[in-house]
Amino acid sequence: MALRSVITTAAVLVGAACSTPSASAPDPEPALPVRPAEPIADESAAPPPPPPPPRRRRLTHEQLDKRMDRIAAVTVERMVGAEAVPQIGYDDVVAEAKAAFPNARIEEIEIPASGIRIKAWLVKPPPETPLRGTVLALHPWQSNRAFALKQFGFLLQYGYQLFIPDARNNEFIGRGESFNAYLREDLDDIARALDYLRRRPDVGPLAAYGCAWGGLKAILAGERHPELQVVISDAGTLHYGLILVDYMNRMPPAARRDWNQVNRFIDKVRARLAERLGYDIDRFDPRDVVSRLNRPLLIVHSTDDTFVPIQVSEEIYQAAQPPKTFLRGKTFGHCNGMHQDPGKYIPRILVFLERHLPAPER
Repeated sequence: MALRSVITTAAVLVGAACSTPSASAPDPEPALPVRPAEPIADESAAPPPPPPPPRRRRLTHEQLDKRMDRIAAVTVERMVGAEAVPQIGYDDVVAEAKAAFPNARIEEIEIPASGIRIKAWLVKPPPETPLRGTVLALHPWQSNRAFALKQFGFLLQYGYQLFIPDARNNEFIGRGESFNAYLREDLDDIARALDYLRRRPDVGPLAAYGCAWGGLKAILAGERHPELQVVISDAGTLHYGLILVDYMNRMPPAARRDWNQVNRFIDKVRARLAERLGYDIDRFDPRDVVSRLNRPLLIVHSTDDTFVPIQVSEEIYQAAQPPKTFLRGKTFGHCNGMHQDPGKYIPRILVFLERHLPAPER
């Protein structure tokens, strides 16, 4: 037992002696600092909310006025100064529209008009569907027959054929011709189209149906031509054309909601147009014309229209004489109720036509 204690004590002392550094040995390297462990993120916690967007600086009256002047100049050029050019992809648009109505029979028509030829379609319902009448379908600004067919084509299955002329106020009709065109020329073209229809035996009673700029022209043409027995204006604009659209797209949000600012902008464009055209466009104010429209009128507009304010249609409706009807939608968008809310839109259009457009003679 005594020997085992001595050996154990000696081993401890030898180990301690071996571990003691000599005077000439280098200093040991310092220990690296230990980085504290990062906390584990709680994946179930909601991410922090994004910072609020910077507040827009409100324009001064002078800055707002200068912006209006710039937009007014651009708008006038778009309305009456642009040169007509061929539409890129026009054939594809036409093919798509025709494919949407495979049973429709489309007749290609050209009507001479002051140096150009108005291109039009007469779109007939399927052969098994009895003809109820013909709708003069008027498309919006810078649109075409193909768009009008897609918008108004739902009428075909109910026996209404469509006469759809291309308007000269778009960039597609002239195929490179340059012209100054506005409502006066558009209405002259509609008169020529109606002259053509009078010579056909397969027309029946006539209605005018347009959306946006076409809705305005439906009212103006209806007042001029008594053979248009009913008029439908869907989101019809005022006689300022693109003015309201450009204003709503380019002005600050606060100015869009201020009707006084809207009227200031309209006055600026009206003065420029009168100088450019040589006549005051107020002669085409639908709020005046509609008071002389002595036939059934249906006004359609939706509260969610972001292109033409619904107040425009409300003013036109207030000025109109009875019989008149206002179809107010909430989800029609801009001229798109037949697609976005067909359950409400289409039956109301059909009831109006059936009630006010007389059945054709058999």
